[in-house]
Amino acid sequence: MITIDHPSIRTENGAATISYPILQDGQAPRTLSFTVDSRFRDFLNPGRADGAIVALLPWISRQGGQARILPAISPRLYHFGIRILSHILTGIGPFLKPVELVGEVNAEALSPIPGRRTGTGGSLGVDSLCTIAELEKAGTPVTHLFHNNCGSHWGSRELLDGRRELCRKFAAEQRKEFVWMDSSLSDFYGNDGYLNFFPFLDAGSILALNGLFSSYYYSTSCEINHPSFTKRDKTEYCAFHLESHILQGCETETTRFQMHGLDLTRAQKTAIIANYPPAYQALNVCLERVENCGRCAKCRRTISQLFLLEKLFSFSKVFNLAPFREDPVRFLALGMLQDPHFRKETESLIPISAALTQQEKRRLRLLYLRKRLFQPFQRSRH
Repeated sequence: MITIDHPSIRTENGAATISYPILQDGQAPRTLSFTVDSRFRDFLNPGRADGAIVALLPWISRQGGQARILPAISPRLYHFGIRILSHILTGIGPFLKPVELVGEVNAEALSPIPGRRTGTGGSLGVDSLCTIAELEKAGTPVTHLFHNNCGSHWGSRELLDGRRELCRKFAAEQRKEFVWMDSSLSDFYGNDGYLNFFPFLDAGSILALNGLFSSYYYSTSCEINHPSFTKRDKTEYCAFHLESHILQGCETETTRFQMHGLDLTRAQKTAIIANYPPAYQALNVCLERVENCGRCAKCRRTISQLFLLEKLFSFSKVFNLAPFREDPVRFLALGMLQDPHFRKETESLIPISAALTQQEKRRLRLLYLRKRLFQPFQRSRH
């Protein structure tokens, strides 16, 4: 059985940390911690464990499912949220067990905090910038940008710190509150665990701030009819297939989650940020470096789409365009070969794009087909 014990809070060097002792029968005690700027110290509540239970739910499920929670949790979570989340987890695979709360549970609602505080992720990728742009257009602008140490930079402090500074700069320029968080969730899930359960980890981190965000817009990376929603995805990863259901189960009386982007393809999101000037000096998609390298799969994907939308040079300050300028047609063909989803996205834009001549479009098609035929031959030689 897992016990989430009463936490302690300490403040030092401009940061505040809430630490939950995590006790497990027959195992050494662990600590789950959430650290934020000391400006947000008052949102860390030692009497509550909403964020801790949500963030640890998949891990608890893998440890057998029984849990005791000593601090208070939201009545919404207690009466049906955890039940929904447990049901989702047990559908992933036999290695995940139903979560059962053992003993007396203190289900107590937080008092509402006056004011509207709308948050979203601050990765500054296509998904998050699209959310920011559309909410601004709709008249409900984002007030807080959230940047935590879960994600593509997990395991690399250099990437985390570099991207965090980019987000901090963007928030200051756009007059938004910047909220950073470091947690010890990697101690429970390892560096790869985020990919399997990221809605739980992200939502738990947000709930650890107990109502700082009255509404949080979660930028989904896939549209609802995305071709990657396959039986394999449902079996091996709960994240993309079940995001909206997971986030519904994570809601409390003081924090509501909204999904943004379920109806948009990646190309459509790119078109939206292509007409959002703040993105021109902020877009950050690179898989490998703090600054966009211009060569990795995500850089190639985004450069290709911006080029076909005839908006690439608006983003010339954030991309290394040297690899693209060497041979734009070859650059597009290589991007199409890297991933079948990237290929479909590119092919959807080619017929309507004026960035390529008809001769260049024919060359692109031939180059892609030639390299695709050659790929199996290359693999067979190794």
